[in-house]
Amino acid sequence: MSADGVFVYHPLGPKTPLFELWREASKQRPREQPTVSPELLKRYRSHVAARLPGAASPPADLTEDRREIVQMFRAFFPVFLERIGAPPDRTDIPVTFPTLALFDARVAEVGQQRGIFVTSRVLDVIELFAHTMSLCARLNGLASPVLCALEDPPPPHILLAWMPLYNHGLEGFTLRELLQLPLAANARQQLKRHIFAAAYWRSEEATRAWGRHRLAAYLAQIMLASMERLLRAEVAGGEELLDVAGDLASCDEAMSMDARYLATVVLTFLVLHEHAHIAHRHNSLEPMEEDPQIKQIVEGAMRFAKDHPDTVAVNLTDSTQRFEQDADCFAIEAMPEMYRGAMLEAATLWFTALASADRGGTDWLEKSAEAKGRAYPQYAMRVWFLNGRYSTGARQGKIAQAITRTAEAIESSPSGVDVSLAKLALLFRALWVIGCAESGLRGGFWRGLRWPLSGLLRRQSAD
Repeated sequence: MSADGVFVYHPLGPKTPLFELWREASKQRPREQPTVSPELLKRYRSHVAARLPGAASPPADLTEDRREIVQMFRAFFPVFLERIGAPPDRTDIPVTFPTLALFDARVAEVGQQRGIFVTSRVLDVIELFAHTMSLCARLNGLASPVLCALEDPPPPHILLAWMPLYNHGLEGFTLRELLQLPLAANARQQLKRHIFAAAYWRSEEATRAWGRHRLAAYLAQIMLASMERLLRAEVAGGEELLDVAGDLASCDEAMSMDARYLATVVLTFLVLHEHAHIAHRHNSLEPMEEDPQIKQIVEGAMRFAKDHPDTVAVNLTDSTQRFEQDADCFAIEAMPEMYRGAMLEAATLWFTALASADRGGTDWLEKSAEAKGRAYPQYAMRVWFLNGRYSTGARQGKIAQAITRTAEAIESSPSGVDVSLAKLALLFRALWVIGCAESGLRGGFWRGLRWPLSGLLRRQSAD
């Protein structure tokens, strides 16, 4: 880092240890999976039937999703497990991707048989998230040097992956502003004129940089609105939104984030989370092994509450909330230190986007207290918990706090499910085309086309 430069916090960038492992593993052929028994499939179908609305039932034949992210995961995950030293009884657990329009990831167990199931709708949302965040990172990567130079003094640091979510709810960065525009046949030109308005800047360079930053924010807003619609069971429709954020050509520049890499890391985190439910016997009638430090904290809190009748304390041991938080922790702790920063960044970024599904609801602290641990923790709470436990080095302090506040801001904002689906899709398509043109990354028509990988880890100067 130079004395007059700006530190770029970007653990999901290229030339980092986990990225290098992913790149090498992705060159290999996908490995064969252990066979899923009919008994496991039957048990999983019973789980799905309980989740489906009304009298709907899952199809008799759960077809396996075979899209690119699945093949990439099957090449990466076995190599990843070997690298982190996973025991043999963890490497032979089958992971299945049934084609279902239901957002669901879970473990199914029958006797000694165990399997992990992740539906195609989960893959849909992961790809929507990863493609959009990748394009946003590229746009902000191009804009940041100019924007930092406009500030006096320059900011001490920027969080590249989080920049499109920073200004959530602020004027000039909200989806509502775009929805109020009287869009006509030339919607793309109208949007571009609005986003790249030169009212505040004297130079063309500054105007374009600020416009790219605003464009990334609008894309993130559209992504959050799309995810909220897709994740809420009571809201119908939204499938057409999944085809908008198409594949992007790879870019290995320091101020970028590969979409396929981000999607693979998020999927790896989800599968590791499910591995934890098996490893820590969360579905067993036997109590899980306690963390001695957490056990002491719980016992101390309960003693304090007993001696102070006005204080209410809830023992979350063996609760749903505790099991979910334990599984999140396992996914971070199961790997060597050199990979943890990237996994923590991907997990908290993913949970922050998922917090859109909790928008307009109860504050996570209030819900946790009212439910007494019986409900799944809200996504902003999971970001807060992981940040507090695992933020080290540069992430400690202000960076971790900014990330937690971002998740809470998204979760506390008004719901966007009342937005017209047709208007949402129109805006998303137009913004996506503008973003691809501005970023220099090709998407949509050029699906599958990749760029060579080379470059640097950080952009350390703001000049």
